[in-house]
Amino acid sequence: MGGITSFRAREFYQWMLFVDGENLTMCAQRLATVKGFALREGPHYLKDVHLWLPGAKAFMPITSGRIDLASRSLRCLYYTSVQGDDAKREGVRKNLWGMGFEPIVHKRREGKSKAVDIRLTTDILSNAYLDNYDVCVLATGDGDYIPVVDAVKRRGKLVLLWFFKEEGLNTDLLTACDDFTDFWPLLANNGLAPMRSE
Repeated sequence: MGGITSFRAREFYQWMLFVDGENLTMCAQRLATVKGFALREGPHYLKDVHLWLPGAKAFMPITSGRIDLASRSLRCLYYTSVQGDDAKREGVRKNLWGMGFEPIVHKRREGKSKAVDIRLTTDILSNAYLDNYDVCVLATGDGDYIPVVDAVKRRGKLVLLWFFKEEGLNTDLLTACDDFTDFWPLLANNGLAPMRSE
């Protein structure tokens, strides 16, 4: 019989990481402001565009929850958009690639880019239906992804959510997933936001 029972016997789950970079970055900025931290721009952070843990490669698991992930992900995809010329877009792509991501960077006109959500959804579902992973690790707090999570689970996959417990997390998305890791303590303790704003 296929599904969860067929791969739970494995010692470690094969996984892929899908990051809604716009959602992650915007919520991190709001949470940092509330907590009195200053996010410093650099390769791991660009205001309103992208954010990740400094010094951490995307393919390394950051969780110690109930789901035992393999020591390296099969693929890490980061979805975002940026305003500006092609040179700025290419700079974002290089930063994300340097952290181990496959960067999907769209041009942004106003507000959040719908192209990000559409491409992320398509990639999660197509990889699930091709049986490319056992675990979908999703970094977002957006409740719009609940139907995607449900569809992935119907394929017998597990879904692990990485996001901020205190900011922007849709509670229905949280309970739709199989496990959760709060991204904020990792971010706050990893050198990106240790300096309180003056």
